[in-house]
Amino acid sequence: MTEDRTDIDRLVLVLETARKRILDPQHWIKDYYARSTEVDEGGEAFATSATSAYAACWCAEGAVMWAVRRLDESHEAEGVSVDDAKRVVCEAFNTAHSKNFPHLHVANDAPETTHEMMITAFDHAIRELG
Repeated sequence: MTEDRTDIDRLVLVLETARKRILDPQHWIKDYYARSTEVDEGGEAFATSATSAYAACWCAEGAVMWAVRRLDESHEAEGVSVDDAKRVVCEAFNTAHSKNFPHLHVANDAPETTHEMMITAFDHAIRELG
């Protein structure tokens, strides 16, 4: 991805969209890209793909995948890769929280990671790109 202003604006749009997807703590999860609204016999929500129409909650990485896919359909995220967006949020997480996680899903799923920490990472990334 080239780093002209349009590309950065598209990346910011992806991050803002992903952030909104998990802003409500009930829509943020760990250990899965996404979970569905459907439940099994034990009352557990099914794991599903991040872009599934049945998804009801996402991890940070799943929210990024959902945002890129959703915005790419309308060409608003053209040229933004999921990997670039995940890397930016992971770097922001590490900076904001003095961590050294290698990947966004590892940061998201760490026992000490809270919803507030993840939203702060998105905020930090958006601010740094803006």
